[in-house]
Amino acid sequence: MIERIATVPGTPLLIPGIASAAAEELGDVRRAALGRVAWAAGDSGRITVLAQDPSAGAMTRAHLPDRVSLAPLGLDSDVAAAGGRSPVAHGDVRAATDGDDAEALPVSVLVAAYLASAAGVVIDELWSMPSDPTRVGVPPDITAGAGIVLIADGSSTRTPKAPGSFVEGAVEFDDALVASVASIDREFLTDSRRALDADRFGVQGLGVWAAAAHLTGDLAGEWVGEVDLSTDPYGVCYLVAGWTATRS
Repeated sequence: MIERIATVPGTPLLIPGIASAAAEELGDVRRAALGRVAWAAGDSGRITVLAQDPSAGAMTRAHLPDRVSLAPLGLDSDVAAAGGRSPVAHGDVRAATDGDDAEALPVSVLVAAYLASAAGVVIDELWSMPSDPTRVGVPPDITAGAGIVLIADGSSTRTPKAPGSFVEGAVEFDDALVASVASIDREFLTDSRRALDADRFGVQGLGVWAAAAHLTGDLAGEWVGEVDLSTDPYGVCYLVAGWTATRS
């Protein structure tokens, strides 16, 4: 039974060596994220990852190699993170092929591989999600024994120096988003209007949170949420959170 779902940021700046200044500035975020990844895995030591992929048009199930290269992020290194099953096509879900290489993996997936390796857990299954929450559902046949880790960020338009520059309303949107993640507000997270928010505010997480919200609605028991931290050092909303199932 799935009982733990963690949310962690998808920025490669969490990886030491990519940006020396950020390595120190995001130290608290990195430690909180690693803690939640380990927490999600629990005694099983395994996780299922749902990662945001802005280029995805539908849920995409992929199979990671035993070692994932971080070369696309500018690092001459790789990490051991994978141990999942071979890809299987299911409905409109596209399965990655054995010929897919690391350069084709979304940045969020590379970050997931790093976090899993650093936390000492194995990615059992991986799903890439589109930004549009109306294009996601419950990923089929999710591994029951593994915790779930969501790789997702809020808006990227909070300040003039943000990647998407400043967009009025981004801060207010993030406030509502963080509150919804904390309370597991399924109505907010799955609302079709979130697709407009994803475009307007440059949100890299709404598809992931929508899929997780659908999943918790299908699972037995009640769910409670907790946000460990939220911050925006670069004009992007990063948050670390956990959802826990309670017995019905």
